[in-house]
Amino acid sequence: MTGVSAGGPVTYSPYAYEIHEDPYPVYARLRSEAPVYRNDEFDFWALSRHQDVLAAFRNVDAFSNSHGVSLDPSAFGPDAHKVMSFLALDPPRHTRMRSLVGKGFTPSKVAQMEDRIREIAIEHLEPALEQGSFDFIADFAGKLPMDVISELVGVPPVDRAELRRMANLVVHREDGLFDVPQAGMDAALTLVGYYQGMVDDRRAAPRDDLTSALLKAEIDGDKLTDEEIVAFLFLMVVAGNETTTKLLGNA
Repeated sequence: MTGVSAGGPVTYSPYAYEIHEDPYPVYARLRSEAPVYRNDEFDFWALSRHQDVLAAFRNVDAFSNSHGVSLDPSAFGPDAHKVMSFLALDPPRHTRMRSLVGKGFTPSKVAQMEDRIREIAIEHLEPALEQGSFDFIADFAGKLPMDVISELVGVPPVDRAELRRMANLVVHREDGLFDVPQAGMDAALTLVGYYQGMVDDRRAAPRDDLTSALLKAEIDGDKLTDEEIVAFLFLMVVAGNETTTKLLGNA
């Protein structure tokens, strides 16, 4: 199907590959012609004007994230928070989760990583430059964000390439398939199992990483459950990797 309008009423589908190539003309038409857009095929509404989006974000009584932030049937539902963490929670559960995660994910912790992030960037850039020419996305921008996230949460270097491969499978969508592909579902289950193993390991032997910090995070006796920690780590590897890679790729 196509998600691009070429005359006639504006049409929009987030699954259309044409949208991914150049979404901005369609976005402009949505704002101008259909700021509150309805797609009956996939059963969703789309707000495109900044003031409307901002108002929706602030109106937690009328708008909810409790079933997740994806149209994919397998990812949408009351259990979405198990892989999308607080992205799929409304206040007060969202507020509680952010507060506890904030105990371990502090600005000072991130600032301490600056030198190590430079080292990781150089580790990817030097061999690429030695080749004389290289693919910026494949050889650098597609690798750096995931390796930095893995460094932060405590994934050993030997496992990082495989976790990056699985994370890419989770976010990949095949043209004409309007759900998470089977390979992505399998990768998601593998990632959840891997991160549960990390949580078990850090409980027995804490280290100086975010996973250990999340296990220790506490507010008035309230602590994160294993399920909540694993969901947050999954969110980091999927949402954090995908969005940061896009930013680097468009830089």
